[in-house]
Amino acid sequence: MWNSMAARLFSAVDKYVEQHSLLEHDKRYLVALSGGADSVALLHYMVDNGYDVHAVHCNFHLRGEESNRDEEFCQNLCDSLNVTLHKVHFDTSAYAQWHKVSIEMAARQLRYKYFEQLRVDIGAEDVCVAHHRDDNVETVIMNMVRGTGLKGLMGIQPRNGHIVRPLLAVDRIGILSYLMEKGQTYVTDSTNLQNVYTRNKVRLDVMPLLNEINPAASEHIDLLSQRVHDANEIYEYGLQLMMTDITDIGREKDDVVKALIRSKINNEQVLYEVISRYGFNAVQVKDIFNNIATQSGKVFYSADYVAVIDRIYLLVYKREKEKPGIMRIPECGRYIVPMCDKAIKLTVEDRKEGFSPSKKSFLVTLDAEKVKWPLMLRRIKEGDFFLPFGMKGKKLISDLLTEAKCSVVEKERQWVLCDANGEIMWVVGRRTDRRYSTTESTTRVLTVSWL
Repeated sequence: MWNSMAARLFSAVDKYVEQHSLLEHDKRYLVALSGGADSVALLHYMVDNGYDVHAVHCNFHLRGEESNRDEEFCQNLCDSLNVTLHKVHFDTSAYAQWHKVSIEMAARQLRYKYFEQLRVDIGAEDVCVAHHRDDNVETVIMNMVRGTGLKGLMGIQPRNGHIVRPLLAVDRIGILSYLMEKGQTYVTDSTNLQNVYTRNKVRLDVMPLLNEINPAASEHIDLLSQRVHDANEIYEYGLQLMMTDITDIGREKDDVVKALIRSKINNEQVLYEVISRYGFNAVQVKDIFNNIATQSGKVFYSADYVAVIDRIYLLVYKREKEKPGIMRIPECGRYIVPMCDKAIKLTVEDRKEGFSPSKKSFLVTLDAEKVKWPLMLRRIKEGDFFLPFGMKGKKLISDLLTEAKCSVVEKERQWVLCDANGEIMWVVGRRTDRRYSTTESTTRVLTVSWL
C-alpha cells in the first residue's frame, strides 16, 4: 500500500493506532480536514486503510480569499477520494469579540463544538484530527513555559473523549515525504509562517534553536512526554491512596462536598489534585497549604466553591451566589426553601392519645396554640438568641453553633424558624425554644419537618 519511506511512516501509525485502540474498521469516523499537509495525509491514511470516513471543513473567514481557496481545495480532494465533505462557515471574529476570547480560542471552541454535533448527527464513532509528533513537542514546551504539572508534560494524548489523534507517532517531515511520494498537493495557511501566535513562535523560533543544540531534541522531548505519561499512571495510583487517607467521607454530607483532615495534609501537590477540581488555582492552593496548620476559620473562594480551614478539617462547600432573603409562611403546607435543595412542611393536628414530642433533629413538634402566624424562615443574624428547651435563661445561637463545632460557612447558612413576633421557635436541625414546647395541656400540635 505504501512505498519506501511512506511505508515505514504509516507502519508506525498502524502500530500506534493498535497500541491505543483508536480505530475500528466497522465504525464510521469524521476527519477534520483543513487542507493542510497533516490533515490531507490523515484523510489519505484513513481512506487507503479502508475506514468508513466523512470529512469536515471549517471556514473561519479569517484570511479572505485564502480561506475560500482552502475550502475549494478540500471539496476537490474529497470528490477525488469519493468522501462526503461537510462544510461549515463561522464568523470567528464576531464570536471572539462577543465571548471576549482570543481568535485562536474562538476558532477552537467553534470547531470542536461543531465537530461533536456533526459526529452525533452522522453516527460517527470519533472525530480524527491530524496532530502529529511535532505538535506534541510544541505543546509540551508551551506548557512548560506557562507553568505546568505532570499532565502538562504529558502533552497531547491519543484520545480525548471522542477526539482521536492517529498521527502522533509520526513527525512533520515524514508526513511531507509521504505526500511528496504520493504526488498529493496541499494548501499552506499563510499565518503558520508568521510568529504572531504562541505556537508559531515555538515552531518558528524556539524549535530551530533547540534542534541546533541537539538535532534529536524533538525526539527526546516527545519521548519525555511518553515517559511522563507512564509515570503518571503510578502517580495516579498513589494519589488515590493518599486522597483516601486524607478524606473523611463521613463528614461529606449536607452542604459539604469535600472534607479533608488537616493534620494529614502534608503534601501541596496532593492538595492541589484534590481541590483544583473545584476551581481553586495553584496560587490559592499554595496559600491554603501554607495556612492549613495554623489559620482555623480562614476562607478561600473559587468561582463556584468556598473552602474553609475549620478545626480539624479543610471543608469545601458549593458557593452561594447570593444570600436568600426571608421566606414568609402564611399557613400549613409544604414549601420549597429558596436557594437550597430543601423543603419545609408544616401540619397542625389535634393531639392524639399517647403523643410524645419528637426527638428527631429535622422534625419538631410544637404547641400550635402558642404559635402566632405567619411564620418566617430566615438565616441567622448577629445577636440572635432563643430560650433552649431543657435549659434556663437564653442562649446566643452563635454560641450554640460554636459548641456544635460548626464551621464559618455552616454558621452563615444556619436557618431559623420564627413566629409573627420574630421570636425564634426552632434553630433548624438543632434545638427548639421552650416557649413553644408541648406540655400535658397541649391540645393541638404543630409538626414541622425539614425535608
